[in-house]
Amino acid sequence: MRTLKIASYLFLPFSVLWILAAAFFWYQAAARQWEWEKATAVVVSVGPDASQNATADSAIKYAFLSFCTAEGQQHHVRSKMGNSGKPLWSVGETVQVIYPANAPEAAEENLFIVQYILPLSITVPALLLSVVTALLFISGKRKSTHSKE
Repeated sequence: MRTLKIASYLFLPFSVLWILAAAFFWYQAAARQWEWEKATAVVVSVGPDASQNATADSAIKYAFLSFCTAEGQQHHVRSKMGNSGKPLWSVGETVQVIYPANAPEAAEENLFIVQYILPLSITVPALLLSVVTALLFISGKRKSTHSKE
């Protein structure tokens, strides 16, 4: 019984912190959608990043995107998503990008996986840890009521 109580109190701060971290990343993702500018980009080329030291066949291939800002400035960015097999996009395809108005070079694709994979990968373990913590508290409470009887 005492071990369950100690474990539940040890898990509690981690659960709370993890949920707060998940909330922070969800807020950041939502803020990008509300505050960042949107533009349509065109895939101008597909290939490995110049900084990769791999052969052309085994390297991760990225789409290189070109878009115009609201002010009419042309910008080129590398996709955040790459693939070692078939490229995700072909040359000439259009992709919606979002970018901060003061830093268009930080543009990223406006795709679910790009925008929400980090918050989702933090939320799922946070929820699991919270469930374990709740079960530890419930289990400890049941054992303490049974031992009093």
